[in-house]
Order: sequence, then structure tokens, then C-alpha cells
Amino acid sequence: MGSRELQARMKPATPVWLSISAGAALLAACAFLVLAAEFTRKTDRIISSISSRYTIGGWRNESVVEEAISSDPSIPRYRTGRTISFIASGVFFAGSVGLLAYEMSQKRKKAAILEGMEGETKLRLTPEIRGFITLHVATLAQKRMELRVSNAYGVIDEGAWHQELVYFVNRVLRPAIGPDAELFTFVELKAMIEKQISMLG
Repeated sequence: MGSRELQARMKPATPVWLSISAGAALLAACAFLVLAAEFTRKTDRIISSISSRYTIGGWRNESVVEEAISSDPSIPRYRTGRTISFIASGVFFAGSVGLLAYEMSQKRKKAAILEGMEGETKLRLTPEIRGFITLHVATLAQKRMELRVSNAYGVIDEGAWHQELVYFVNRVLRPAIGPDAELFTFVELKAMIEKQISMLG
């Protein structure tokens, strides 16, 4: 099986529902946080209203205020709502983080599998590529000798030889081997070519 086929088979990485669910859970967590803040605001407003009602001339009757607060039926309700909202927000946030972590682990797992499969494909193709290079090694060696020139300073100029290698790799070798040749970098293929040339002696 070729690398392109492998990649196509591995394409449906993580199910879309994971990302959607994680996003929905995060939105729900934020919504419950907003709701908790609203419950807090309503509770504070009621307490402030009660407190101002029993404050005269800057003096507040604490015992009466506390009794009025404890007897107000809406305050416990709002406080309970706030507590539930905080808990729900935490649960949804934890769920969102868990889903995202699971999604990332699945992506890493699939990437590792794909990398392993590509490694096997490269191992299988290496002898074929070396064999193909051998067919052209004499021509390549001749080109290397002609195109590697020494300039006036005695420095070897490999620019023309490099261009020849680029041409050979992209226009000759890769099309002959097929799409899986893309698994090999230019540097890897160049090293194979140079090694084959050096073996000519």
C-alpha cells in the first residue's frame, strides 16, 4: 500500500463530533459561569436592598438585617442556583478539557501509526531507488566531473552540479519511482546518488 493510500485511509483522523462536543462543553461552561454571576448579582442586590431598608442615619440594625436576610426566600434559592451553576460550569469545563485531550491523543496516535507505515514504505523503496540510480550512475558521475568546477580562488563551485541533481531527482527519479518517492527528501536522495557515484571509484 502506497503512502498516499495510507494517508487517505488515515484522513478521517478524529471524529468531527469530538471537536464539536468539546466546543459545546466549553460554551456551556461559560454560560453557567455567566448564570452564576447573575445569581450572585441578584443575591447581592437583595441583601443591599434589605440592608438599606433597615439603615437609618448611617446606623444599621444588624440583628434585624440578618433576620430579614435569613427569612427572604429568594436568597437561598439564588445561592443554591449559584452553587449549582458553578458546579455545572466546572463539570462542563472538565469535560471540554477531557475531550480535547482525547482528541490530541488520537491525533498523536494516528500520526505515529502513519509515520511507522511511511517508514516501512521507505525501507521497501530504498533498494528500488538505489537500483534505479545504478542505471544512471555512469551518466551522473560524468556530469558530476564536468559540472563541479574550481574557480579562480581554488574553491569548488557545485552550483551547476546541484542544479543537475535537482533536475535528475525531480524530472527523472521521482516520476519513475512514483508518488511514494515523495517520502524521501531531496537531501536523502542526493546522499544516495553521491554514495553510488563514490562507489564507482
